[in-house]
This record gives sequence, structure tokens and C-alpha cells, in this order.
Amino acid sequence: MAINKKRKKKTKKLMICLSLRISTTDINFQKIDSLRMEFRRVYNEFIGVWYRTGKVSKSVFELHKFPHSLLANVRQSARDVAVEAVKSYFELKKENPYANPPAIKDEPMSPRLNYKEGYRIRSEVDNGEKFYKARITISPGDRVKVNLIGSEKQFTMLEKVLSGEYEIGSCNISKRKKKYYMNISLRNGEIPKPNNNKTFIGIDTNEKNIALSAINEHGEVLKSLILDYPVINSERQKYFVIRKWLQKINKDSVKKKIQNKEKLVVRDFYHKMSRIAVEWITQFSSPLIIMEDLTNIRNSINFGKRWNRRLHGWGFRTLQSMIEYKVNHCSIPVYYCHPALTSQTCAKCGLRKKSHKRKREFTCSWCGHVDHRDRNEA
Repeated sequence: MAINKKRKKKTKKLMICLSLRISTTDINFQKIDSLRMEFRRVYNEFIGVWYRTGKVSKSVFELHKFPHSLLANVRQSARDVAVEAVKSYFELKKENPYANPPAIKDEPMSPRLNYKEGYRIRSEVDNGEKFYKARITISPGDRVKVNLIGSEKQFTMLEKVLSGEYEIGSCNISKRKKKYYMNISLRNGEIPKPNNNKTFIGIDTNEKNIALSAINEHGEVLKSLILDYPVINSERQKYFVIRKWLQKINKDSVKKKIQNKEKLVVRDFYHKMSRIAVEWITQFSSPLIIMEDLTNIRNSINFGKRWNRRLHGWGFRTLQSMIEYKVNHCSIPVYYCHPALTSQTCAKCGLRKKSHKRKREFTCSWCGHVDHRDRNEA
């Protein structure tokens, strides 16, 4: 008699990305560039298979053989990246029927290398000073040795990797402003789960601010915080005007640079906001973070051309993921709730009424509770 064994659920691991700059000779940099170009070529081959067959799966891709100079597992990584790109396209197409399919790449790509087979890291001591080096496999039998440059904090984490305290995963080699970087993924512990938490912190993410409210297990409000960031909208408007002008004079290459700069400016601001929020959260004992699940919210946004552009550019998920990433590394769990009608519900008595909210103020018609609308929602 066959016994059905229950599969154990895989526990999600905490991930850290360690970005270290590469220092080596020009010849080795040329070899690294050749690896990046070969990875791109193999990726393009797999995307071509999808265009020809209309099928996306690892087994279908493996039926099509073509010559390459990569390690077997690096070739498999290129295949996996191609599969992920196509599947991501189909997911986007559910929300946006005009989504663009993955295109053939022109620029060199960041190769995904497995630890030990694709790269190795070790430390050396010279005249009492410790150095960290990496060995990168370009192709079977061809390897380059490089020096790693980073901060003291990064090297402390790298030392934990070598001692076995942190698990090391794959890495990719990227190039930014003529400098090469090894982006190494590390795993440290498991993502925390809610467990007898004593403080509940609601975070309401809005276009112009985030509101945080902390309550204890008896429902008493301990503290609250509102972080305004109207500067993001003004920055987006500024870059939008510049892009529009560049589009009129057919400067597409400059337009793309401006677009990338806008993303960096906004992302940097979100990082600063999330850092302030997490510093405020850590003052409470045994907190649980509660945020709204705003998945597919963009499908219901239709307020005219100007407002649609603003609200579709609202990076709520970016900010939420940054807060989640930071609090998880502080052993603080996160829970996502349904956002329906939270802006109409009184935090004191629970009465739900549309007339409660007037502009930025919330006034309960039953218990008389008056508060900032976003603070009440949090």
C-alpha cells in the first residue's frame, strides 16, 4: 500500500544583495565583457525559440541545441532568464493588453553565475591586511581572478559567508558607468511570521504621504507619524516636461537617460522614507506591520489623462517592498490586509460612512472622533 507523504512547504529565506566593485587588468575586463555578450547571445537564442514555436517551457527550450562557449549551468541560467521574461510578459498582459513582449537584446547582459561552478570567493592576508578575491569562470577552462572593493560593512558580511554563517547564492556581473560589479545574493535566516505580537502598526500608503499608527493589544493608540513627500510629484512633473520636450525634437537617446535619472531620484527618496519609517517602528516591542494589499488597484484608476498619468506613476509597491525588506531584517513580520472601505471606517467605534471623510480630515458622526484622514485609515 502506497503511503502519501505530505510535501514540506519551503520556507522563504531572507535575501541580501551584496554589491562589490571589481578591480583587475584590462585583459580580464575584456574577458568579462565577452562573457556578458555570450550570455546575451544565448538568451536571444532562447527568446527566438519562443518567437518561432510560441511555447515557453524549459523542456521545449532544451530541445533546441545551438553552439555556445558558456558553462552548462550558466547556459541554463540564460534559459531560465528567458523563461522568466516571457512568463512576466504574460502576467503583464493580463493587466495591460498592450504590454510589449520581451525583445532581442542589443546590449551585453549581466550573466547569472552559480557559486563554485561559476564563481568562487576567498580571502588572503598580505602584510597583516586582509584582501578579498573572486575567481570567475568565463568558459570551460578559462578563468579570471579579480580583486573585490567594498566597504567595511560589506566585508564583514562577506566574512560571515566564508565562515558559513550566511548562505551564498548566485551572482550577476553588471557594468555601471564603466565600472564592473559583482552582485551576490546572500541568505540569512527565514522571513518572520506573526506570532503573539503585542504592538500593531498600520501603514497607509498614499500618493503624497505615508501614515503610520501604532496600537497595543488593548486597542489603545500609542503613537502616530505622517511622512509627507510632495516633492516626488514635483520631480515627476519636472522630468515629464523635459521628456515631452525631448520627444518633440526627436532626442530619444537623451529621453531614455532622463527617464532613468527620474527613476533613480524617486527610488532614492523612497529609500529615505522607508528608512525613517523603519527607525520609528523599531521603538516598539514585538511589532506586527499591517499594510494594504493594493494589487490591481491601477485597473480601477480612470480620472482623466493628467490624473491617470500621476496615479499610474504612483510607486506604492516600491515603497511597501522597501519597508517590508527592512523590517524583515529586523525580525519584524508583515501582514497584508484588504483595503476596502478603510478610509470610511472610524478607528474608534468602527462605524463606516462615506460622509466621514472631508478632504484631509476625518470626522465620525457617531462618536465624534476627529483625526487626519490618513492617520485614521492607518
